[in-house]
Amino acid sequence: MNLILLFSFLGIAGSFAVVDGMADDSGGSDDDIDPGDEPTPDPDPDVVGTSGDDTIYSQAGEHIDAGAGDDFIRVGHDYSSAENDPITLTGGAGSDVFFIEDPSHHDVDRPFDIEITDFDPTEDALRLDLFDLEVGPWHENLLDISAASAEDGSFLDLHITMPGSTESADPLDFTIRLHGLADIDLSTLEIGEFSTRLQDDGTLTDDPLLADLGSAGADALTPANGGLFATLDGNDTVNLHTDVSAFVLLGDGDDHATISQGQASVLGGDGDDTFTLAHDDDRDPDTFEANLYGGQGDDTFVIEDARGDVTLEGGQGNDSFIAYDAVSGESFLRLSGGEGNDTYIMRMGQLVDEFHSGGDDTYTLVVTNDDMATASPANIYFNGSGDSFDLVVPDGLEGDVRVEAQPFDPDANMPHVDNVYVGDTLVAHLWNDFDGNFADSGASLTVTAAALWTAPGS
Repeated sequence: MNLILLFSFLGIAGSFAVVDGMADDSGGSDDDIDPGDEPTPDPDPDVVGTSGDDTIYSQAGEHIDAGAGDDFIRVGHDYSSAENDPITLTGGAGSDVFFIEDPSHHDVDRPFDIEITDFDPTEDALRLDLFDLEVGPWHENLLDISAASAEDGSFLDLHITMPGSTESADPLDFTIRLHGLADIDLSTLEIGEFSTRLQDDGTLTDDPLLADLGSAGADALTPANGGLFATLDGNDTVNLHTDVSAFVLLGDGDDHATISQGQASVLGGDGDDTFTLAHDDDRDPDTFEANLYGGQGDDTFVIEDARGDVTLEGGQGNDSFIAYDAVSGESFLRLSGGEGNDTYIMRMGQLVDEFHSGGDDTYTLVVTNDDMATASPANIYFNGSGDSFDLVVPDGLEGDVRVEAQPFDPDANMPHVDNVYVGDTLVAHLWNDFDGNFADSGASLTVTAAALWTAPGS
Protein backbone atom coordinates (compact mmCIF):
# COMPACT_ATOMS: atom_id res chain seq x y z
CA MET A 1 0.00 0.00 0.00
CA ASN A 2 1.45 3.36 -1.02
CA LEU A 3 1.02 6.50 1.03
CA ILE A 4 1.17 9.95 -0.55
CA LEU A 5 1.01 13.02 1.68
CA LEU A 6 -0.02 16.22 -0.06
CA PHE A 7 0.18 19.61 1.61
CA SER A 8 -1.72 22.71 0.52
CA PHE A 9 -0.99 26.21 1.81
CA LEU A 10 -3.89 28.59 1.19
CA GLY A 11 -3.41 31.35 3.73
CA ILE A 12 -3.33 28.65 6.40
CA ALA A 13 -1.75 25.23 6.01
CA GLY A 14 -4.00 22.27 5.40
CA SER A 15 -3.01 18.62 5.20
CA PHE A 16 -4.44 15.75 3.22
CA ALA A 17 -3.69 12.05 3.12
CA VAL A 18 -4.27 10.11 -0.07
CA VAL A 19 -4.01 6.38 0.48
CA ASP A 20 -3.96 4.15 -2.60
CA GLY A 21 -5.32 0.80 -1.44
CA MET A 22 -6.01 -1.09 -4.66
CA ALA A 23 -4.84 -4.48 -3.40
CA ASP A 24 -3.29 -6.14 -0.40
CA ASP A 25 0.41 -7.01 -0.71
CA SER A 26 0.65 -10.78 -1.07
CA GLY A 27 4.47 -10.75 -1.23
CA GLY A 28 4.88 -11.14 -5.01
CA SER A 29 7.37 -8.99 -6.91
CA ASP A 30 4.64 -7.30 -8.97
CA ASP A 31 2.32 -6.44 -6.06
CA ASP A 32 4.06 -3.15 -5.26
CA ILE A 33 3.91 -1.84 -8.83
CA ASP A 34 0.92 0.42 -9.43
CA PRO A 35 0.77 2.24 -12.75
CA GLY A 36 -1.79 4.64 -11.24
CA ASP A 37 0.59 6.24 -8.76
CA GLU A 38 1.06 9.35 -10.89
CA PRO A 39 -1.34 12.21 -10.04
CA THR A 40 -4.06 13.02 -12.51
CA PRO A 41 -2.77 15.83 -14.77
CA ASP A 42 -5.19 18.56 -13.64
CA PRO A 43 -3.68 21.83 -12.36
CA ASP A 44 -6.88 23.10 -10.74
CA PRO A 45 -7.54 20.70 -7.83
CA ASP A 46 -5.66 21.22 -4.58
CA VAL A 47 -5.75 17.47 -3.91
CA VAL A 48 -5.50 14.90 -6.69
CA GLY A 49 -5.99 11.17 -6.32
CA THR A 50 -4.57 8.31 -8.32
CA SER A 51 -6.22 6.00 -10.82
CA GLY A 52 -6.58 3.44 -8.04
CA ASP A 53 -8.90 3.17 -5.05
CA ASP A 54 -7.98 6.19 -2.94
CA THR A 55 -8.84 7.22 0.59
CA ILE A 56 -8.65 10.99 0.94
CA TYR A 57 -8.97 12.88 4.23
CA SER A 58 -9.33 16.64 4.13
CA GLN A 59 -9.67 19.29 6.82
CA ALA A 60 -9.18 22.47 4.82
CA GLY A 61 -9.08 21.67 1.10
CA GLU A 62 -10.99 23.69 -1.45
CA HIS A 63 -10.98 21.30 -4.42
CA ILE A 64 -10.51 17.53 -4.40
CA ASP A 65 -10.39 15.36 -7.52
CA ALA A 66 -10.08 11.70 -6.57
CA GLY A 67 -9.54 10.44 -10.11
CA ALA A 68 -10.58 6.99 -11.29
CA GLY A 69 -11.23 4.07 -8.97
CA ASP A 70 -13.57 3.38 -6.07
CA ASP A 71 -12.57 6.28 -3.84
CA PHE A 72 -13.41 7.31 -0.28
CA ILE A 73 -13.43 11.10 0.28
CA ARG A 74 -13.89 12.33 3.83
CA VAL A 75 -14.25 16.06 4.49
CA GLY A 76 -13.88 17.44 8.02
CA HIS A 77 -16.31 19.83 9.63
CA ASP A 78 -14.40 23.06 8.87
CA TYR A 79 -15.52 24.21 5.43
CA SER A 80 -14.23 27.76 5.68
CA SER A 81 -11.67 29.15 3.25
CA ALA A 82 -9.83 32.42 2.83
CA GLU A 83 -11.67 33.13 -0.43
CA ASN A 84 -15.05 32.07 1.01
CA ASP A 85 -15.34 29.47 -1.76
CA PRO A 86 -17.31 26.26 -1.29
CA ILE A 87 -15.57 22.91 -1.15
CA THR A 88 -15.58 21.16 -4.54
CA LEU A 89 -15.45 17.36 -4.69
CA THR A 90 -15.04 15.19 -7.78
CA GLY A 91 -15.08 11.43 -7.38
CA GLY A 92 -14.21 10.50 -10.94
CA ALA A 93 -15.01 7.17 -12.56
CA GLY A 94 -15.87 4.36 -10.16
CA SER A 95 -18.08 3.82 -7.13
CA ASP A 96 -17.15 6.59 -4.72
CA VAL A 97 -18.10 7.39 -1.12
CA PHE A 98 -18.43 11.06 -0.13
CA PHE A 99 -18.33 11.35 3.67
CA ILE A 100 -19.32 14.77 5.05
CA GLU A 101 -18.45 14.94 8.73
CA ASP A 102 -20.41 17.06 11.24
CA PRO A 103 -21.49 19.91 8.94
CA SER A 104 -21.43 23.07 11.01
CA HIS A 105 -20.02 25.89 8.88
CA HIS A 106 -22.26 28.00 6.67
CA ASP A 107 -21.69 31.42 5.18
CA VAL A 108 -24.75 33.37 4.10
CA ASP A 109 -22.75 35.02 1.31
CA ARG A 110 -22.53 31.82 -0.74
CA PRO A 111 -25.40 29.72 -2.14
CA PHE A 112 -23.92 26.39 -1.09
CA ASP A 113 -21.11 25.10 1.13
CA ILE A 114 -20.05 21.89 -0.60
CA GLU A 115 -20.56 20.86 -4.21
CA ILE A 116 -20.13 17.40 -5.69
CA THR A 117 -19.61 17.61 -9.41
CA ASP A 118 -20.34 14.02 -10.43
CA PHE A 119 -22.50 12.29 -7.81
CA ASP A 120 -24.27 9.25 -9.26
CA PRO A 121 -26.80 7.75 -6.81
CA THR A 122 -26.73 4.44 -8.71
CA GLU A 123 -22.99 4.01 -8.07
CA ASP A 124 -21.85 6.46 -5.41
CA ALA A 125 -22.76 6.89 -1.74
CA LEU A 126 -23.29 10.14 0.15
CA ARG A 127 -22.58 9.65 3.84
CA LEU A 128 -23.67 12.42 6.24
CA ASP A 129 -22.60 12.42 9.89
CA LEU A 130 -25.52 14.39 11.37
CA PHE A 131 -25.99 12.94 14.87
CA ASP A 132 -24.05 12.81 18.14
CA LEU A 133 -26.71 10.81 20.04
CA GLU A 134 -26.62 13.30 22.92
CA VAL A 135 -29.77 14.60 24.60
CA GLY A 136 -30.01 18.13 25.95
CA PRO A 137 -29.44 21.76 25.02
CA TRP A 138 -25.96 21.19 23.57
CA HIS A 139 -26.78 18.34 21.21
CA GLU A 140 -25.61 18.24 17.58
CA ASN A 141 -28.36 16.21 15.98
CA LEU A 142 -30.12 16.79 12.69
CA LEU A 143 -33.07 19.18 12.86
CA ASP A 144 -34.21 18.98 9.25
CA ILE A 145 -33.12 17.86 5.78
CA SER A 146 -34.81 18.54 2.45
CA ALA A 147 -33.99 18.57 -1.27
CA ALA A 148 -34.69 21.29 -3.82
CA SER A 149 -33.87 21.00 -7.53
CA ALA A 150 -32.97 23.75 -9.98
CA GLU A 151 -35.67 24.84 -12.40
CA ASP A 152 -33.70 23.45 -15.33
CA GLY A 153 -32.86 20.21 -13.50
CA SER A 154 -29.12 20.81 -13.73
CA PHE A 155 -28.47 20.40 -10.01
CA LEU A 156 -30.10 19.56 -6.70
CA ASP A 157 -29.47 21.24 -3.34
CA LEU A 158 -29.60 19.32 -0.07
CA HIS A 159 -30.59 21.74 2.70
CA ILE A 160 -29.51 20.58 6.16
CA THR A 161 -30.46 22.30 9.42
CA MET A 162 -28.35 21.70 12.53
CA PRO A 163 -28.59 23.26 16.02
CA GLY A 164 -26.85 26.54 16.74
CA SER A 165 -23.77 26.81 18.92
CA THR A 166 -25.90 27.56 22.01
CA GLU A 167 -29.43 26.68 23.09
CA SER A 168 -30.68 30.18 22.28
CA ALA A 169 -28.72 30.59 19.02
CA ASP A 170 -30.45 30.30 15.66
CA PRO A 171 -30.11 26.94 13.87
CA LEU A 172 -27.44 26.59 11.19
CA ASP A 173 -28.48 25.99 7.59
CA PHE A 174 -26.01 24.11 5.44
CA THR A 175 -26.26 23.26 1.72
CA ILE A 176 -24.69 20.51 -0.40
CA ARG A 177 -25.10 20.95 -4.16
CA LEU A 178 -25.23 17.81 -6.30
CA HIS A 179 -24.61 18.61 -9.95
CA GLY A 180 -26.35 16.64 -12.67
CA LEU A 181 -29.27 15.54 -10.47
CA ALA A 182 -32.88 16.70 -10.63
CA ASP A 183 -34.29 14.44 -7.90
CA ILE A 184 -33.15 12.15 -5.10
CA ASP A 185 -34.68 9.75 -2.60
CA LEU A 186 -33.44 10.89 0.81
CA SER A 187 -33.82 7.35 2.14
CA THR A 188 -30.96 6.26 -0.16
CA LEU A 189 -28.50 8.54 1.65
CA GLU A 190 -26.42 7.22 4.55
CA ILE A 191 -27.45 9.59 7.35
CA GLY A 192 -26.59 8.82 10.94
CA GLU A 193 -23.85 8.53 13.57
CA PHE A 194 -20.49 7.18 12.43
CA SER A 195 -18.28 7.57 15.51
CA THR A 196 -17.23 4.72 17.75
CA ARG A 197 -19.96 4.25 20.34
CA LEU A 198 -20.75 2.15 23.39
CA GLN A 199 -23.35 -0.57 22.89
CA ASP A 200 -25.90 -1.77 25.43
CA ASP A 201 -23.73 -4.79 26.26
CA GLY A 202 -20.82 -2.53 27.22
CA THR A 203 -18.71 -3.20 24.11
CA LEU A 204 -17.52 -0.63 21.57
CA THR A 205 -18.51 -0.72 17.91
CA ASP A 206 -17.42 1.16 14.80
CA ASP A 207 -20.51 0.13 12.83
CA PRO A 208 -22.50 3.16 11.66
CA LEU A 209 -25.94 3.75 13.14
CA LEU A 210 -28.07 4.88 10.21
CA ALA A 211 -31.24 6.91 10.69
CA ASP A 212 -34.71 5.84 9.65
CA LEU A 213 -36.13 9.09 8.26
CA GLY A 214 -39.80 9.95 8.57
CA SER A 215 -41.90 11.93 6.14
CA ALA A 216 -42.92 15.58 6.00
CA GLY A 217 -46.36 14.58 7.27
CA ALA A 218 -47.69 13.07 10.49
CA ASP A 219 -45.77 9.87 11.18
CA ALA A 220 -46.81 7.09 13.56
CA LEU A 221 -43.82 5.13 14.82
CA THR A 222 -43.77 2.00 16.99
CA PRO A 223 -40.27 0.51 16.70
CA ALA A 224 -40.11 -3.22 17.22
CA ASN A 225 -36.32 -3.04 17.14
CA GLY A 226 -33.85 -0.47 18.38
CA GLY A 227 -32.15 2.12 16.24
CA LEU A 228 -32.03 5.77 15.23
CA PHE A 229 -35.24 7.46 14.08
CA ALA A 230 -35.91 10.99 12.83
CA THR A 231 -39.56 11.85 12.19
CA LEU A 232 -38.71 15.45 11.14
CA ASP A 233 -41.77 17.55 10.16
CA GLY A 234 -45.41 16.95 11.08
CA ASN A 235 -47.35 16.18 14.25
CA ASP A 236 -45.81 12.78 14.92
CA THR A 237 -46.66 9.99 17.36
CA VAL A 238 -44.01 7.65 18.78
CA ASN A 239 -44.68 4.66 21.04
CA LEU A 240 -41.79 2.80 22.68
CA HIS A 241 -43.29 -0.20 24.47
CA THR A 242 -40.64 -2.90 23.96
CA ASP A 243 -37.31 -3.53 25.63
CA VAL A 244 -35.16 -1.97 22.88
CA SER A 245 -32.67 0.88 22.70
CA ALA A 246 -33.93 3.76 20.55
CA PHE A 247 -32.83 7.32 19.80
CA VAL A 248 -35.71 9.39 18.39
CA LEU A 249 -35.60 12.91 16.96
CA LEU A 250 -39.13 14.32 16.71
CA GLY A 251 -38.36 17.52 14.80
CA ASP A 252 -40.92 20.23 14.09
CA GLY A 253 -44.59 19.88 14.96
CA ASP A 254 -46.67 19.14 18.05
CA ASP A 255 -45.44 15.62 18.69
CA HIS A 256 -46.39 12.97 21.25
CA ALA A 257 -44.02 10.31 22.57
CA THR A 258 -45.09 7.54 24.95
CA ILE A 259 -42.39 5.45 26.61
CA SER A 260 -42.84 2.49 28.94
CA GLN A 261 -39.92 0.08 28.37
CA GLY A 262 -36.38 -0.14 27.08
CA GLN A 263 -33.72 2.54 26.84
CA ALA A 264 -35.10 5.64 25.12
CA SER A 265 -33.57 8.97 24.18
CA VAL A 266 -36.15 11.32 22.63
CA LEU A 267 -35.62 14.90 21.46
CA GLY A 268 -38.43 17.27 20.60
CA GLY A 269 -37.98 20.22 18.27
CA ASP A 270 -40.13 23.23 17.52
CA GLY A 271 -43.71 22.82 18.66
CA ASP A 272 -45.53 21.96 21.86
CA ASP A 273 -44.59 18.34 22.47
CA THR A 274 -46.01 15.86 24.98
CA PHE A 275 -43.94 13.12 26.61
CA THR A 276 -45.61 10.38 28.67
CA LEU A 277 -43.84 7.85 30.87
CA ALA A 278 -46.61 5.26 30.81
CA HIS A 279 -47.21 2.61 33.44
CA ASP A 280 -46.09 -0.86 32.39
CA ASP A 281 -46.18 -3.94 34.61
CA ASP A 282 -43.45 -5.52 32.46
CA ARG A 283 -40.96 -2.69 32.95
CA ASP A 284 -37.68 -3.68 34.56
CA PRO A 285 -36.69 -0.68 36.72
CA ASP A 286 -33.09 -1.94 36.87
CA THR A 287 -32.63 -1.56 33.11
CA PHE A 288 -35.21 1.07 32.10
CA GLU A 289 -33.70 4.39 31.03
CA ALA A 290 -35.36 7.46 29.54
CA ASN A 291 -33.69 10.72 28.54
CA LEU A 292 -36.30 13.10 27.15
CA TYR A 293 -35.70 16.66 25.93
CA GLY A 294 -38.49 19.00 24.86
CA GLY A 295 -36.52 21.60 22.91
CA GLN A 296 -38.37 24.67 21.68
CA GLY A 297 -42.01 25.18 22.61
CA ASP A 298 -44.23 24.74 25.66
CA ASP A 299 -43.78 21.05 26.35
CA THR A 300 -45.61 18.72 28.74
CA PHE A 301 -44.13 15.76 30.61
CA VAL A 302 -46.47 13.27 32.28
CA ILE A 303 -44.96 10.73 34.69
CA GLU A 304 -47.40 7.89 35.30
CA ASP A 305 -44.63 5.47 36.29
CA ALA A 306 -41.39 6.79 37.83
CA ARG A 307 -39.49 3.51 38.08
CA GLY A 308 -36.06 3.40 36.45
CA ASP A 309 -33.39 5.96 35.59
CA VAL A 310 -35.14 8.98 34.09
CA THR A 311 -34.05 12.49 33.11
CA LEU A 312 -36.59 14.95 31.70
CA GLU A 313 -35.53 18.36 30.34
CA GLY A 314 -37.93 20.96 29.02
CA GLY A 315 -35.56 23.23 27.13
CA GLN A 316 -36.84 26.63 26.09
CA GLY A 317 -40.48 27.52 26.64
CA ASN A 318 -42.95 27.37 29.50
CA ASP A 319 -42.91 23.65 30.25
CA SER A 320 -45.10 21.53 32.53
CA PHE A 321 -44.21 18.43 34.54
CA ILE A 322 -46.97 16.31 36.09
CA ALA A 323 -45.90 13.39 38.28
CA TYR A 324 -48.45 10.82 39.36
CA ASP A 325 -45.86 8.57 40.98
CA ALA A 326 -43.35 9.09 43.77
CA VAL A 327 -39.81 7.73 43.45
CA SER A 328 -38.69 4.96 45.76
CA GLY A 329 -36.00 2.30 45.94
CA GLU A 330 -33.07 2.61 43.54
CA SER A 331 -35.00 4.58 40.92
CA PHE A 332 -33.96 8.10 39.92
CA LEU A 333 -36.02 10.90 38.39
CA ARG A 334 -34.54 14.29 37.48
CA LEU A 335 -36.69 17.14 36.15
CA SER A 336 -35.35 20.34 34.61
CA GLY A 337 -37.54 22.89 32.88
CA GLY A 338 -34.78 25.08 31.50
CA GLU A 339 -35.50 28.62 30.39
CA GLY A 340 -39.07 29.87 30.78
CA ASN A 341 -41.77 29.93 33.44
CA ASP A 342 -42.07 26.24 34.21
CA THR A 343 -44.66 24.40 36.29
CA TYR A 344 -44.03 21.30 38.38
CA ILE A 345 -46.51 19.00 40.07
CA MET A 346 -44.17 16.56 41.76
CA ARG A 347 -43.89 13.87 44.39
CA MET A 348 -41.35 12.83 46.98
CA GLY A 349 -38.10 11.21 45.87
CA GLN A 350 -37.81 13.40 42.77
CA LEU A 351 -35.11 15.94 41.93
CA VAL A 352 -35.77 19.28 40.23
CA ASP A 353 -32.84 21.29 38.88
CA GLU A 354 -33.56 24.92 37.98
CA PHE A 355 -30.30 26.27 39.37
CA HIS A 356 -29.01 27.66 36.10
CA SER A 357 -32.32 28.52 34.44
CA GLY A 358 -34.29 31.74 34.31
CA GLY A 359 -37.99 32.34 34.79
CA ASP A 360 -40.57 32.40 37.56
CA ASP A 361 -41.30 28.76 38.25
CA THR A 362 -44.16 27.15 40.18
CA TYR A 363 -43.63 24.03 42.30
CA THR A 364 -46.43 21.91 43.76
CA LEU A 365 -45.09 19.13 45.98
CA VAL A 366 -47.74 16.53 46.77
CA VAL A 367 -47.11 14.54 49.96
CA THR A 368 -49.24 11.49 50.77
CA ASN A 369 -49.21 9.22 53.81
CA ASP A 370 -47.83 6.38 51.68
CA ASP A 371 -45.06 8.63 50.30
CA MET A 372 -43.99 9.68 53.78
CA ALA A 373 -43.68 6.02 54.76
CA THR A 374 -41.78 4.77 51.69
CA ALA A 375 -40.14 7.61 49.71
CA SER A 376 -37.08 9.75 50.28
CA PRO A 377 -37.28 13.56 50.42
CA ALA A 378 -37.62 15.58 47.24
CA ASN A 379 -34.71 17.83 46.25
CA ILE A 380 -35.56 21.15 44.60
CA TYR A 381 -32.77 23.40 43.31
CA PHE A 382 -34.31 26.80 42.57
CA ASN A 383 -32.95 30.25 41.82
CA GLY A 384 -35.87 32.59 41.16
CA SER A 385 -37.03 35.20 43.63
CA GLY A 386 -40.37 35.02 41.81
CA ASP A 387 -40.71 31.27 42.33
CA SER A 388 -43.70 29.94 44.25
CA PHE A 389 -44.14 26.71 46.21
CA ASP A 390 -47.32 24.92 47.24
CA LEU A 391 -47.07 21.98 49.63
CA VAL A 392 -50.08 19.65 49.42
CA VAL A 393 -50.37 17.48 52.55
CA PRO A 394 -52.94 15.01 53.89
CA ASP A 395 -55.98 16.60 55.48
CA GLY A 396 -55.31 17.42 59.12
CA LEU A 397 -51.52 17.74 58.76
CA GLU A 398 -51.41 21.28 57.42
CA GLY A 399 -50.60 22.59 60.89
CA ASP A 400 -47.61 20.26 61.21
CA VAL A 401 -45.57 21.80 58.37
CA ARG A 402 -42.37 23.61 59.20
CA VAL A 403 -39.37 24.90 57.24
CA GLU A 404 -36.00 24.76 59.01
CA ALA A 405 -33.01 26.69 57.68
CA GLN A 406 -29.84 24.62 57.86
CA PRO A 407 -26.46 26.00 58.94
CA PHE A 408 -24.45 27.40 56.04
CA ASP A 409 -20.73 26.70 55.66
CA PRO A 410 -19.14 29.11 53.12
CA ASP A 411 -16.10 26.83 52.84
CA ALA A 412 -18.13 23.76 51.87
CA ASN A 413 -18.92 25.05 48.36
CA MET A 414 -22.56 24.10 48.84
CA PRO A 415 -25.69 26.23 48.37
CA HIS A 416 -28.04 27.26 51.13
CA VAL A 417 -30.58 24.60 52.06
CA ASP A 418 -33.83 24.49 54.02
CA ASN A 419 -35.46 21.27 55.22
CA VAL A 420 -39.23 20.94 54.95
CA TYR A 421 -40.98 18.68 57.46
CA VAL A 422 -44.50 17.35 57.81
CA GLY A 423 -44.60 16.32 61.42
CA ASP A 424 -41.39 14.38 62.03
CA THR A 425 -41.02 13.35 58.37
CA LEU A 426 -38.50 15.16 56.17
CA VAL A 427 -40.32 15.61 52.85
CA ALA A 428 -38.08 18.04 50.90
CA HIS A 429 -34.77 19.87 50.69
CA LEU A 430 -35.00 23.36 49.18
CA TRP A 431 -31.64 24.42 47.73
CA ASN A 432 -30.97 27.94 46.51
CA ASP A 433 -28.00 30.02 45.43
CA PHE A 434 -29.07 33.26 47.10
CA ASP A 435 -27.16 34.94 49.91
CA GLY A 436 -29.41 33.42 52.49
CA ASN A 437 -31.96 30.71 53.16
CA PHE A 438 -35.50 30.29 51.84
CA ALA A 439 -36.87 33.11 53.98
CA ASP A 440 -34.42 35.50 52.30
CA SER A 441 -34.95 34.28 48.73
CA GLY A 442 -38.14 36.14 47.90
CA ALA A 443 -39.91 32.90 46.94
CA SER A 444 -43.30 32.12 48.48
CA LEU A 445 -44.66 29.01 50.21
CA THR A 446 -48.27 28.00 50.78
CA VAL A 447 -49.70 24.84 52.36
CA THR A 448 -52.80 23.08 51.03
CA ALA A 449 -54.63 20.22 52.76
CA ALA A 450 -56.28 17.54 50.61
CA ALA A 451 -58.26 14.50 51.70
CA LEU A 452 -57.48 12.80 48.38
CA TRP A 453 -55.14 14.21 45.75
CA THR A 454 -55.90 13.64 42.09
CA ALA A 455 -53.42 14.59 39.40
CA PRO A 456 -54.68 16.90 36.64
CA GLY A 457 -56.13 14.95 33.74
CA SER A 458 -56.49 11.72 35.70
